Amino acid sequence: EDKKIPERVISSIEFRDKILEKVTEILPGNKGFNLKIATKEVCEAVAKKIADEFHGDWENDVKFSEFQLDCTIKILESRYEKKNPIKAQVLTAGVGSGKTIGFTIATLIEARKSILDGVSDDDWKTTSIFIYPRTQLAIDQHEEISKIASYMTDSNGNNVSPEVWLEHYQNRFYTEGAVTSGVAEKYSMESKPIPIIITTYETLKRRMVRPEFIKKISKHLSTIVLDEIHLSSGVSGGMSSYLLSRLSATAEKEVYWIGASATIARPDEHASKLFGLKKEEVGIIEPKDSELKQAGINHHIFMKPNPGMSILGSLVNTTSRLIHNRRHNISKRVDEDGNIIKLTDEDSTNRPKSIGFADNLDMLGRWNDDLRENERTSQYTKSNKKHPTKEK
Repeated sequence: EDKKIPERVISSIEFRDKILEKVTEILPGNKGFNLKIATKEVCEAVAKKIADEFHGDWENDVKFSEFQLDCTIKILESRYEKKNPIKAQVLTAGVGSGKTIGFTIATLIEARKSILDGVSDDDWKTTSIFIYPRTQLAIDQHEEISKIASYMTDSNGNNVSPEVWLEHYQNRFYTEGAVTSGVAEKYSMESKPIPIIITTYETLKRRMVRPEFIKKISKHLSTIVLDEIHLSSGVSGGMSSYLLSRLSATAEKEVYWIGASATIARPDEHASKLFGLKKEEVGIIEPKDSELKQAGINHHIFMKPNPGMSILGSLVNTTSRLIHNRRHNISKRVDEDGNIIKLTDEDSTNRPKSIGFADNLDMLGRWNDDLRENERTSQYTKSNKKHPTKEK
């Protein structure tokens, strides 16, 4: 079947101006002054970051989609319109549709606005928490959002990047010291509120038993962003929902929710259960059919394992065969001494990518671990052992 994604047809200038027009309508006059400044700085920062990736011009070469514009505007409407009944927005679209930009722009705008609002009083500053189901995804998104934030400058050209904090034991702040003392220092009442925190469900569960964390977060928490919410189902989904209800219950301010998901049936029902809201309080944002364009072809493989054969084992073997058939330089992975040959930036960019999906985290984790063992990927990266085929 055709793989379709929203077409990028809106210039960065038009994209910025349309959002500025909307926020002026939401908060007119001096009341919306800081919101307008934040909107301009964030929209331009995103465009500059994208342009630098292909050495283009941010004003003329960068394009956004109607879907990304719609996401940003609807999130800002539900966040700042006083009579808006929507307390959560769920972005649902296929891979490559630009969901990350759709919710990141609005969240960075809120972070920057709260910093401007709280120049003389930290009580005005807010915290947005991004929660991811897996550690590597959280680390990748922390790097991505931090890059976008690093492009933010004010009218004088000064960098005004808000802090994007990775709340995880792999954060260098913790690895160079101790997690226990690090958490006590980072979330002390004397410390500055953190505009954006990126974490995982597992880490959040551990932090919520720390009184320093709860006291600090409860005072400033305003927005919770959840990615890959379709993975929160079954028993693990119930546990995630309970954890989120505990987190939101501690907040002194009203909490707004943002969720991102692959295309699923009844996302409003799924999200309302996860967020603890009524179904009519959840808005759904998805691309219009008219803005979709073909970006490739989806190939489907239907498997029927032989009786007695493990479904996971069949999945791992099929994945290995599929990946190997798409590679053209697999024999060049290691040198004669068994050391991994580092790919050049061009090789890394051009090589075929494979993305695996599963309908629950348990299957995803086991699939990943078994595939890495099957391919001996972990062995290569964690030691200098020779490749088995090279050993005599």
